[in-house]
Amino acid sequence: MERKLEIYKRYREDHGVEFSQTERDKVLNSHDRTGVEVLIGKKMFRQKQEIAAIRIQSCWRMYKWRSWFNLIQ
Repeated sequence: MERKLEIYKRYREDHGVEFSQTERDKVLNSHDRTGVEVLIGKKMFRQKQEIAAIRIQSCWRMYKWRSWFNLIQ
């Protein structure tokens, strides 16, 4: 259990991956070390994917806004 908790703390400090208390207890109690790393990796990937999607949407909306603004000038 200590080793799995160390893995979780390392990912939290290095990569900013956070679990709620119930998620953390569920992951640490029901998986081995490899499973914990895989689930943390999935969560990290999802967070990066969400950030990328937000950036893409923001750029697209700004492009559309500027296009519209240039038409009315």
